[in-house]
Amino acid sequence: MAEAGVLPLAEGPAAAAASIPVGVPIAVAVPESLGPLSSRGFPLGLCRCLLDAAEHFAVRLWIVDNSGSMHCADGQRVVCDSEGRTDTMSATRWSELSHEVCDMAELSVALGARSDFQLINPHHEGQFLSVGSSRAADPQVELIGTECTLDEFHRVIRSVSPSGSTPLTESLERVEAQLLPVAAELRARGQQAVIVLATDGLPNDPSSFLAALHRVQQLPVWLVLRLCTDEQPVVDFWSEVEAALEAPLEVLDDLRHEAREVARHNAWLAYGLPLHHARLFGLRDKTFDLLDERPLMPSQLRQLCELLLGCPPLADPQTDFAAFVSQLRRALDVAHPVYDVLSAAYRPWIDADMVEWNYSPANLPRTLSVLRQSQSSMRPRTNSASTDSSSMLHKRRRSRSTLCVIA
Repeated sequence: MAEAGVLPLAEGPAAAAASIPVGVPIAVAVPESLGPLSSRGFPLGLCRCLLDAAEHFAVRLWIVDNSGSMHCADGQRVVCDSEGRTDTMSATRWSELSHEVCDMAELSVALGARSDFQLINPHHEGQFLSVGSSRAADPQVELIGTECTLDEFHRVIRSVSPSGSTPLTESLERVEAQLLPVAAELRARGQQAVIVLATDGLPNDPSSFLAALHRVQQLPVWLVLRLCTDEQPVVDFWSEVEAALEAPLEVLDDLRHEAREVARHNAWLAYGLPLHHARLFGLRDKTFDLLDERPLMPSQLRQLCELLLGCPPLADPQTDFAAFVSQLRRALDVAHPVYDVLSAAYRPWIDADMVEWNYSPANLPRTLSVLRQSQSSMRPRTNSASTDSSSMLHKRRRSRSTLCVIA
């Protein structure tokens, strides 16, 4: 029986996916149909964003690094207790990534959205795994490997012991071959595919990899780099890749370090695990991409609040700031808080007091000045690969003490 204040979960695959530890109770404003998502702490607006993403992105294609260097013990694994509190603990890079991959598989099943996972090195239990299912109306991307249940997926991922090199070019070319036959149909429907490169290393052949990446970016795709290291040669390489690409590359870190990056620019936002998972799943609105890059403009702040909370349209903070703050506080009253790993406590998703201070008419000029400084320090995108210490990847570089447990 559902707990008081918690809506019952859906039946079938979504219910199976919902068996993992849940977060805070469902807010009364969340429709029952969104129970499988909101039971994990997703606020109403983020639930809607995920449903929209499941329709816009026909498939999610993960390239998962299981090379030998993933044994290095400088990772951060997310753990949740029975109360839904989230924290991170030291782990190997593979433990960090494999738990995240399993979380994303569960989210895909809960949303009824297909996600394919490709290990870059062969594994005796299977190298190519797919969960969720394509909608009949979506372009049918070729399935490589086998479709599996969540239990089967967990069993295979848990059995992986990283080994081998980093053949990223071959993995990317497989993804390219999957998408080429349906690229025209995806464009005609206004859809894309999400490609997530989850790696800690350099491709075996950097030049052929960069060529393949350029070809893939000509397809209707949204490309995410999930970088699992801060080793300088690796950061330098991906900084050069980022500079050479014509289209944006979304770079995501682990939960704790991503939360720190967001707090540097937009400390009024509690960057919780549901938002981190949603960004890995793929979100259409580019406002989410700015959170870890620069302070949001007042118009972007309002848009983010509406997207995240799912509230009615808020007043324009630049024309009626008092009404904006009042409406924001009312929206937060019906949204349950999120567990913030930086403060180790539940917080409202948005700190209305901090918003009121930073974006008030008296303080807005200072906030905008910080924003302009942030924008001027960001490297303009070019088509030539050059190492630049001001690149986003260099700014995001973590401090990990490298401890490798392999030869």
